[in-house]
Amino acid sequence: MEKTRGEQISDFKMLAGMGIDLTLGKIIDADTIKLPRLVRQTTDIYYAEAFDEQIILVNFIDDRVGRIKAVVTKLRKQFNLPVVIMLPQLTQSSRKILLENKIPFLTQMGEAFLPFLGTRLLAVKNAPATEQQTFSPIAQRLFILLLMAQIGYEKKGISLFSDFKVDNHLITFKGGNRFIFEVGRRIGINSRTSFMRAVDELISSEVIRATGETRERRYSFILGSQNFFARGRSLLTSPIARSVMYFDKNEWTLLNCQREKSVWLLATGLNALSKVTMISKDRPSEFVTDRADFVRIASGEASTTSRQSAEYILQKSAYNLMGFNALYQEIDDQYPTTCVDPINLYLAMIGNSNERVQSELEELLFGVLGEN
Repeated sequence: MEKTRGEQISDFKMLAGMGIDLTLGKIIDADTIKLPRLVRQTTDIYYAEAFDEQIILVNFIDDRVGRIKAVVTKLRKQFNLPVVIMLPQLTQSSRKILLENKIPFLTQMGEAFLPFLGTRLLAVKNAPATEQQTFSPIAQRLFILLLMAQIGYEKKGISLFSDFKVDNHLITFKGGNRFIFEVGRRIGINSRTSFMRAVDELISSEVIRATGETRERRYSFILGSQNFFARGRSLLTSPIARSVMYFDKNEWTLLNCQREKSVWLLATGLNALSKVTMISKDRPSEFVTDRADFVRIASGEASTTSRQSAEYILQKSAYNLMGFNALYQEIDDQYPTTCVDPINLYLAMIGNSNERVQSELEELLFGVLGEN
């Protein structure tokens, strides 16, 4: 039987080691509270007790502080009780804001801030310093692959690679040449060495676990794409590198006429988001290509177009995104083949401060992730 997010709270390692006497009570129907729909989708709210003090406990997957502050304010007014946020982990900036606003919180990393009890505990010593760390490109690729594998199983009951096993909601997989041949090479994990670099990062970040000796080692994590994404969210970065080139219409037409078939381009930014959501397309149109093709294009006739007059923008990816697009097509064959896949598109645009864009991105993300 699949665990609810509420039941998974009891699995958080910090509850065993922090000495916090926390008892869950009745779950509160989020639909009875006037919260945005996307907040309700990523939140479980409970009556609970901490050291015999009655509280409202909010199991919150979304770690954006502005949204947390709004939820806490509303719940405090409605229930007139201390509201404690439970999060997978916190960035340094988010932690600072929560502390300054005296918002109580608990994290999987072993942190606790309960000002109404006069309690502040720091993260456990072996927890990763996530506020100063992001995944390397190779580790991010493996993380997104495992995320997509869960989405494929949740939505269609398919396995993106043969060694992806699900047993009582525990996912296990094995590395090695079979993994590399079947799926690793499609996303740029081309050798056992690169696989071990990636998997070691996921283990040290406590995203997955490893059991067994080297030859028989298997890796595991609990099935649930939303929770899995939440565990790695603060470590993920944009797949788009900073290098850009600008083109006017004539230059872009010339480029497309002259480029070899081996050069790939995918729509990104609003150019892609407008194809998969209700948001309107805007100028300039953004595209992305990999580093080799970007250098090949840049070494040709240089564009003299400025950012202000550009109708097209070409960006360089941190890793090849075509493989992820092809993998996602196996899950959803209606998704545009010309666009960056929804996970990488979300990561590429998460820094956009436009509220409408953020709303559409969240609709896209939570439409992709399974409900768990």
